Amino acid sequence: MAKKAIFFLPSVLMALIYLAHAVQAFMLSEELAVVIGVIPGLSGFSTPLLLLVGLADAAVAIALVAYFGKYKPLLFLYAILWPIVPNILKTIGNLHPEWPIVVVMAVLGTLGYLGFRSREQPQAVGSDRIKSY
Repeated sequence: MAKKAIFFLPSVLMALIYLAHAVQAFMLSEELAVVIGVIPGLSGFSTPLLLLVGLADAAVAIALVAYFGKYKPLLFLYAILWPIVPNILKTIGNLHPEWPIVVVMAVLGTLGYLGFRSREQPQAVGSDRIKSY
């Protein structure tokens, strides 16, 4: 039980980070609007895009904690790679990028993925064929 709780903790921490970012996006943060303004032609659409980012981040936060299906490894990959995008845009726009959070998310995502893999039941090769007969 303790092992499951320890490996579930990185998913919860990642979910909290994504949830905090979703709240920041729903509050139409000026910092996030500036990041969107780095992309040419999107500065006029910052409000709807921030709401969309807030919805996406809230969905990822909920899925990190509540979803245990076969696409969970892809969810971890998305959760690890997505923080890189705003930091690249901040670098392009001569803003202050926050690279330490990218490292934290990568470590948490890797630990969460390893914990998810350790909870799965190993299957023998060809066991899906045996069940179909």
